[in-house]
Amino acid sequence: MRITRNHYIGLAVGIALIAVGVFACSSANASEFYVKAEVGTTVSADIGAELSDELTYGAYIGTSVGPFRVEAGASHLAGDIDLGGIALETSAIDYNATAYIDTQSGFYVGAGVDYIEAEANIGPWFSANDSGWGYHVSAGYAARVSDRSVIEFQARYLEADLDNVDLSGTALTVGYRHRI
Repeated sequence: MRITRNHYIGLAVGIALIAVGVFACSSANASEFYVKAEVGTTVSADIGAELSDELTYGAYIGTSVGPFRVEAGASHLAGDIDLGGIALETSAIDYNATAYIDTQSGFYVGAGVDYIEAEANIGPWFSANDSGWGYHVSAGYAARVSDRSVIEFQARYLEADLDNVDLSGTALTVGYRHRI
């Protein structure tokens, strides 16, 4: 993958989202910050045509303030389309920030903003890059496994308006949060 101007823009947006999350929750104790890793699969993805289900994964930093959480990070999305025996391979980096409301029962809901950098390739013959803004909504269940560790199961729906295409999709993930 070539590093383009959009990659630098995405990196700057990701850093800004993390800074906003950290400074917005500066009243939180340092012990309330956590890091999270997640892995899962897309169960539906569309860029004007249905993409195959592919692996998704991400890394985040967040903090809690009462029943609210703020989280920022990046995730990788991918999918393929079969064009009569020729594969159109797509991948995207999703820089995002999310605000969640947690319940005592472990269930949570959230919503946030995304900046997506996408790339599509047809073999060595064609490559295109797109980027743009979007939003997502999430819902899930978090189970505490120790004083510092939480396992979560999440469904996330994403929509984004990229330069040349619209992207929408749903992903199911399993995540591990560790309080630092």
